[in-house]
Amino acid sequence: MSMYKIFLAWRYLLSRKIILLAIGGIAVGVMALIVVTSVMGGFSKEMMERIKGTSAHLNVTSQESYFIGDAPKIMEVIKKVDGVTAYAPRLEWGAILGGGSNFVQIIGIEPRMENQVNKYEKYLLHGTPLDFPAKTESGLPPAIAESRISFSNGETISLASIKLTPLMPVPVHQYFQVIGRFDTGMFEFFSKVYIPLKTAQDFLGIPNGVTKICIAIKDYRNVEQVRSQLKETLRPLGAFQINTWEEEKQTLLRAVATEKNINAFLLFFIVIVAAFNILALLTMRVVEKTKDIGVLISLGGRPAGVMWLFLWQGFLISFIGSAVGVIAGYALAANLNHVEDFIYKHSGWKLFPPDIYYLDKIPSEISYPTIVIIIIATVAVSILFSIYPAIKAARLNPVDALRYE
Repeated sequence: MSMYKIFLAWRYLLSRKIILLAIGGIAVGVMALIVVTSVMGGFSKEMMERIKGTSAHLNVTSQESYFIGDAPKIMEVIKKVDGVTAYAPRLEWGAILGGGSNFVQIIGIEPRMENQVNKYEKYLLHGTPLDFPAKTESGLPPAIAESRISFSNGETISLASIKLTPLMPVPVHQYFQVIGRFDTGMFEFFSKVYIPLKTAQDFLGIPNGVTKICIAIKDYRNVEQVRSQLKETLRPLGAFQINTWEEEKQTLLRAVATEKNINAFLLFFIVIVAAFNILALLTMRVVEKTKDIGVLISLGGRPAGVMWLFLWQGFLISFIGSAVGVIAGYALAANLNHVEDFIYKHSGWKLFPPDIYYLDKIPSEISYPTIVIIIIATVAVSILFSIYPAIKAARLNPVDALRYE
């Protein structure tokens, strides 16, 4: 391709400063896309880390009943499976807190076993022990409450639930002393209260029973192989469902991914609006340069060459705008917390309140493949919107173009 097309395209761009508006529109659109996708990517990564921190690699539940009846026997079998590094029993049940209408989820655990299958210790707030003491100061059973529950350490809470007896379920009520608090930063429908596993079993009338057995494996890449071995090993003992943490949290993970994609899709309309500016400006340039185009064609320029002249203008506008947008977007995404600190210092407005999002800083994960996709999509759309003025210029009759000038 001869260089005169690129040279003329560049000269045409430099001759009108209004073209900077089109470049600026592209730059703003690309910058917004990079910043938003980076923040959403950071949120996704933080969400994944927190979900993994409170979830085991695999969870074994019974398909025949809500409870696994003889948990110690099942765990003895599980620990012999190749690839299993740790396991922990859990008893999860609903309860009413404080004699009112505040529903919570009580979770009976063995804390030290629990910490081996997830990052239980990481989310304990300052002063909260890793294990339950044999006896509290008040003599009541200990409990570790989620930070959303408005009880402080040392306070007494009451839990009411249903005890499963051989004849029929009966309501039960028991007091606990809060010995610590935890905060995962995950907002779920029910607040959680951790209590000792044995206490939960006695409270609910389920001796040796659990609702699930959480398992950690050596290498998560081999999760399907380990799951198959577990199914084969446990088959003689009953029907069990074995799910990964991703399967258990698939609704939440899909919601985060969908929100990220929707935000990117909506913000891409900024680029489309900027591309309309390219369409309008290049169409106006065709009208302004009618004489020049007529002269060019009469001197031997081919219509295809004229068309490429305007396509190159659209490409250059989008390329320069994308380059500026990438630089600005990368700089802003990498320094979002400094920008927030600056805004807070000079206006008192907290852009990212930590008490709402449960994060001490704005998460940002810059994805280079995403940036490449944004650039390609932006350039493609800009060239697409340049086709109409390019075809219009190529179809000009040189005689008519020069006659009316």
